[in-house]
Amino acid sequence: GKFYLGYDKDNFYFAAEITDNEFCQKESGSKIWNGDSIQMAIAPRLKNEMPDWYEYGLALTSKGPEAWCWMSPENEKVEKPLDCKLAARNENGRITYECAIPWTELKEIPRDAKYFLFSVMHNDNDANVRRGWIEWGAGIGADKNPSLFKTVMFQ
Repeated sequence: GKFYLGYDKDNFYFAAEITDNEFCQKESGSKIWNGDSIQMAIAPRLKNEMPDWYEYGLALTSKGPEAWCWMSPENEKVEKPLDCKLAARNENGRITYECAIPWTELKEIPRDAKYFLFSVMHNDNDANVRRGWIEWGAGIGADKNPSLFKTVMFQ
């Protein structure tokens, strides 16, 4: 798969193109990670301290595209739907996600921040069996650890 990041004064943008030999997503809401889906984590880049961070999920479910928030500094571990614009589609095993997250959902990340920490993973499920995931940045799949996220710089 491939992923893309962007931003403007209103939104943080995320897009992904995933090739999947067998798309399977039977879950909804907080359980979307059990099926084919995206998980991503975003944190401010702070010196000498562990940042508060956000963990979001995106999935194409039987109800349509769904975005979920598992963790945020504002709500701690209160899970809730993510307020964003999301498009997701499956075209013959090519799954695309396009998401615009308002900066109001990312209060800990300043809009003018040049650097932040980021990690993203694709969960793979074939025929109701979670096969695993592929992750860029670490810190989501095996454990929840923002010190393993990658530094990203916007220009």
